[in-house]
Amino acid sequence: MPPHCPQRPVQDPGWKIPAGVFFPVREGNARAGSMFGKRSMIAKSNLLVVALLQVTLLEPTSAADRKSDECGLASVYSTVSEETASGEDTRPEDLTAAHRSLPFGTLVHVDIRENGRSAVVRITDRGPFVRGRIIDVSQAAARELGFSGLTQVCLNILSIPEGRPVGGD
Repeated sequence: MPPHCPQRPVQDPGWKIPAGVFFPVREGNARAGSMFGKRSMIAKSNLLVVALLQVTLLEPTSAADRKSDECGLASVYSTVSEETASGEDTRPEDLTAAHRSLPFGTLVHVDIRENGRSAVVRITDRGPFVRGRIIDVSQAAARELGFSGLTQVCLNILSIPEGRPVGGD
């Protein structure tokens, strides 16, 4: 010990650490097993807990908490199989959709906040061409979303195929 720091006896804090519990202490910070080493470790673990809580509480926890890319009316495709604008045949059992401007192959998360249901669809066609509607979904997607006819939805773009500009194909 340096001469200006008189050595004081370590007092028993009155509590014991259970066997098998170790507090790692870096050399030079404090003597192994001293009260200062234990406090340092506890302070570090408290800081870690606070940081994890901040990340958890500040991050969106559900689809309803995220900002949507687009919200509006969705409708259901007809049941007739026909060729789409992308060249693929429309099949009612596929989770596909039509959008006016998103590139073909784009994956979109469709969320109905009223009933809490959602589905991921792939854009294969152009439309809808009815004012006020933002997306037409296949029969299978409508079943998964739990609606028929028209409903309010919010869209989140999950991925756009590389080299495909938004708004044109």
